[in-house]
Amino acid sequence: MASSPHSDSTTVPSLQWHNPQDYAWGIDGKGWTNTVRYYDRLPAAAEGRVTEKVWGHSRTPTGFHTYFETDSPAIHVRWEMREDVLQEWNMSRCTYSGLDLYAWDVATARWRWVAVADKFDSRVAQVQLTSDLAPVPAGGARRYLLYGPMRNPLVRLEIGVPAGAAFTPVPRAAKQIAFYGSSIVHGAFASRPGMNHASILGRMLGRSVINLGFSGAACMEPAMAELLAELDVDMVVVDALPNMHAEMVKSRAEVFLRMLCTARPELPIVVMEDFPVTNAWIRPTVMAHHEQKWAHLAHAFESVRQSVASPGKLHYVTGREQIGTDNEGTLDLIHPNDYGYMLMANHILPVARKALG
Repeated sequence: MASSPHSDSTTVPSLQWHNPQDYAWGIDGKGWTNTVRYYDRLPAAAEGRVTEKVWGHSRTPTGFHTYFETDSPAIHVRWEMREDVLQEWNMSRCTYSGLDLYAWDVATARWRWVAVADKFDSRVAQVQLTSDLAPVPAGGARRYLLYGPMRNPLVRLEIGVPAGAAFTPVPRAAKQIAFYGSSIVHGAFASRPGMNHASILGRMLGRSVINLGFSGAACMEPAMAELLAELDVDMVVVDALPNMHAEMVKSRAEVFLRMLCTARPELPIVVMEDFPVTNAWIRPTVMAHHEQKWAHLAHAFESVRQSVASPGKLHYVTGREQIGTDNEGTLDLIHPNDYGYMLMANHILPVARKALG
């Protein structure tokens, strides 16, 4: 599938390179243009408003992706990251620093996985993602979706095709949704960048996703409600409970939701419970803690829903069976594996479709 992780334009002659930054619309999944660095997720003005931990995590390119069309039989990528550390305890090299490629399958009308860039050993890398691709009809092209790294801050990203191959960048999607949440939204333990529930749901819904996952730091701070209200999106999903204890949910959830609903009364908002850690079925004290958080969140949700201008815009996702009932959906009790992320996406899907109308 992949060439040597050190291959470059001297070993693969006559490649034409395309950088999303060179096009007017730029990278997808980016909620603000006024960022300190191009691949930051929050605007420059957020520094000092959000917590230091949120600001630090906002420098990661989580969820950034780009669409393009080509008739090329092979696709190459080269990218540069800021950190020499290429992985961490809860993220593989592929997820932390790699790239993930999908193609649109016209026959089944869905995105299907193609290739991953995971064989590299430096923060500056170039690989042949895939080759021997099925030809497309003369004059036609196939649409692709490329996800960037989940954590390692990006400096640049380029897509290469052989000279003479057609290449058309696809403008940023007009329809977008935003996910705000914890390390789960941030992609912990997903096997590759396109496999957390936010990205999966985006493909299911045909929407680009602005990923605002902040590992260990999503606690419904008022500043984040203000920032979410700035986004030009069709829906916001609030999935912050994994980082919050019961008293924090009780004191913050209603304030946060009321701020967001007041600022954007016509914006569909999906509020999510967390799922119980996967051995809570045999640990009653742990399950009781989840149930207490759920009760506080449900109370906040109902209180806001009964008093805002557009109560029909608020939607709720329960947590108890969010990753099924077989207890196989995580790697460490808390963070989903790919199976768990797929279960989450399917659990959220009907609520999201209803919210989007």
